[in-house]
Amino acid sequence: QVVGGRVGRDTAEGSVSGAVSTGVAMQPFTRKEKKCVEKADDGKCVKEQEVEISCVRRIIDMNADVRIVRNTDGKILYSEAQPFRDETTWCARESPDRTVETVVAGAIRNIAESMRGALVPHVDTYQVRVRESTKGLTKEIAQRFKDLVKLTKRDARGACAGWEAMQAEAAGYPSLLFNLGVCAEQRGEYEAAVKFYTDAVRAGAGEGNEAANRATRLIAGRDDARERARRRG
Repeated sequence: QVVGGRVGRDTAEGSVSGAVSTGVAMQPFTRKEKKCVEKADDGKCVKEQEVEISCVRRIIDMNADVRIVRNTDGKILYSEAQPFRDETTWCARESPDRTVETVVAGAIRNIAESMRGALVPHVDTYQVRVRESTKGLTKEIAQRFKDLVKLTKRDARGACAGWEAMQAEAAGYPSLLFNLGVCAEQRGEYEAAVKFYTDAVRAGAGEGNEAANRATRLIAGRDDARERARRRG
């Protein structure tokens, strides 16, 4: 087992530590193989016989645990286990194509890269679908709502303005609240988006839960970016 950790300068907010455990199992087994036991004068095989040959199955199990701990109070901010398994076999007069050391080193590199993707700030591009249901609305308001849904394909801001104008007529309607959340999120008004999505959930739009969580993550990412910019000064 290998344990390691690294703490930055006094200004570092957290410490990264990890443990990697590795186990190797060698399992002997036999398998049947046809072997020529008699050849003609011209060298062609005229008689075959099944024989048992000795083989080995090697199983490498590895598990990496990485965590980030806040320096001020020791709270664990991030913790994740990364399992890995490699299985290979070879038989008599053969050898494995990779050594145990090579397999483990490659696995550690892959795990480190995947952890980097989870921890390092990055930019994602994503698309959010507006809610189209008009169940419960009057025929006239429902048609206007549907027209605004179609409008999002060519004029998202215009559609948002239309939904904002409908708030008095369809107050508390789940699809309207959800779509207003989408509009707020598009403008970067994430706190407002969270409120709209939460209200939409209460009104019956279950998909608002995932949307509210996404907007909350965006708030955290925005605040983190501001703090990093402030530190760079």
